[in-house]
Amino acid sequence: MTSLLLINTFFAGFSSLTVTSRIGYAMARDLAFPYSKQLGYIHPNNKTPIAMICLVFVLDALFCSLPLISTTAFDAITSITTIGYSISYMIPILLRITYSRKTFLRSDFHLGRFSIVFGVISVSYLFFTSLIFLFPTQLQDGKLTAEVFNYTPIVLAVVLIIAAIYWWLPKPYGARHFF
Repeated sequence: MTSLLLINTFFAGFSSLTVTSRIGYAMARDLAFPYSKQLGYIHPNNKTPIAMICLVFVLDALFCSLPLISTTAFDAITSITTIGYSISYMIPILLRITYSRKTFLRSDFHLGRFSIVFGVISVSYLFFTSLIFLFPTQLQDGKLTAEVFNYTPIVLAVVLIIAAIYWWLPKPYGARHFF
């Protein structure tokens, strides 16, 4: 079982490395992080952001090692990641069906009169599935214990608090002043 978990974790970590390093580089390029200039530096020979790739590799290795220490922690990280992706998909759809309903530029692919209906269905589905990830996933002997507790709401709250603090820091440290 452990070897299968390690193999699965390796491949999940490899795909995560590719996606996360690209997103991280884009955010560093836009100066969204502390030390963005160093993290977004492009190596002249191979044209890759080596510092960002190394940082993401170390963080992914740590996160992918969590199941060996605590499956509860790994479940919380997986849940928070899923919620984050869902919210990142939900926000543009929600803005499209509310705020920019009249000003949105249509492309060649458009759902016509059904676009608002499918937008509402999509936002509702993403909200509902994100909500599900906040609930406990199992019980131990019919009880909720620390070993099976879903820490996702706590982790989500901590991440949101840190993001809010980083946003509202005074000039020049707060992200709202440069991002």
